[in-house]
Amino acid sequence: MANHYLVTGASRGIGFETVKNLADNDHLVTAVARSRDKLSSLRGLYPEHIRTLAADITSDQDREGIIQHMSENGLTLDGIVHNAGLLINKPFEDLTNEDWQRQLDVNLLAPVFLTRDLLKFMNPGSHILNISSMGGFQEFACPCVSNQGSFKIHEPWQPHSEYQQHGGIPGKQ
Repeated sequence: MANHYLVTGASRGIGFETVKNLADNDHLVTAVARSRDKLSSLRGLYPEHIRTLAADITSDQDREGIIQHMSENGLTLDGIVHNAGLLINKPFEDLTNEDWQRQLDVNLLAPVFLTRDLLKFMNPGSHILNISSMGGFQEFACPCVSNQGSFKIHEPWQPHSEYQQHGGIPGKQ
C-alpha cells in the first residue's frame, strides 16, 4: 500500500467518499467517525485498506484512543483529512452559549488538538486538509467563526530542528 491517511467524519458524505477514493487507490486509511455501524459497512468495501475507529474527536479519551491505535499498530501518517464538522442552523439570536461552544469544539478545537497529538506520527512531506462547510457563507446561517477559523490546507509537514529541540514549541528559545 502506498500511504496512510486518517480521515475524520468518515461515516457519510465527503468523508465517506474520501475514504473510498483513497482505498480504491491502494492507500491505507484509518476512518474515524462516531457511528460504529456506518464505519463497519465502510470497512466492508475495502477490508484490506480501511481500519475504522468509532470515536468522538471532541473527547480527550477518544482522541487518546486514536493515538493508541497509531502506536499499537506501528502506523505513521502521510495525511490527515479533518472532515468532521457541525453546523447549528438557527437564527443568530437563537444560538445559545452551548451551541457556540459545541461548534467551536467540533469545528476548531478538536482538529487542532488531534493534529497536535498526531504530529509525532507524521512523515516528512505529509499533508493536513481541513474541510469546512459552506455554512459560514450562507446568509441564513449563523456566522460560523469556527469554520472560518480552521485552516484550509497546510504546507507539507516537515519536522524542523527548532521543533525537535524545544519539544514542539516553535519560536521557543
